[in-house]
Amino acid sequence: MKSFNSMSNFVAVESETAIASLVLNFSTDKLGKLIANLTVNDYANNYRGNDWGYNGPGVITRALQKICNTENISEMTKDKCQGFTVYDQDTFCPVSWKDWYSYFNSNTSAEVMKKINNSIGIHVWNNHSKNTVVKVGSTQPYGLIAQKYCPNVFSLAKIEF
Repeated sequence: MKSFNSMSNFVAVESETAIASLVLNFSTDKLGKLIANLTVNDYANNYRGNDWGYNGPGVITRALQKICNTENISEMTKDKCQGFTVYDQDTFCPVSWKDWYSYFNSNTSAEVMKKINNSIGIHVWNNHSKNTVVKVGSTQPYGLIAQKYCPNVFSLAKIEF
């Protein structure tokens, strides 16, 4: 929804207890390489095949807890995290996974569109929403967002997006 061009070394909060693994940016500088290496090594050494949360959000959360020297996500400021940015939940996850369906419910359009107003991008919790249908011409928030921010792709859809 907004350009990433001026952004580097960042992640976003998913919830009060987890950093999201949906958007990860590690630059090639010392800090970016350090955090990337921490995450790769954690993944390789601690992989749990039956626990996607431990392998996804858990990996980046544990790495940043080390870098930022805190267990508390709300304390993960750029200063405390050696210059690494931890964007708040509204930046990429304005709608929580518990409310994922509101992206596809026409009755929640005004509420969702207001929630995403300051977002850089959105995550629609595809593990939950992967089989959800968006009707072209409806007022489903996801369709309105796609039509506004991905007009070329959206215009190719005839009945469902």
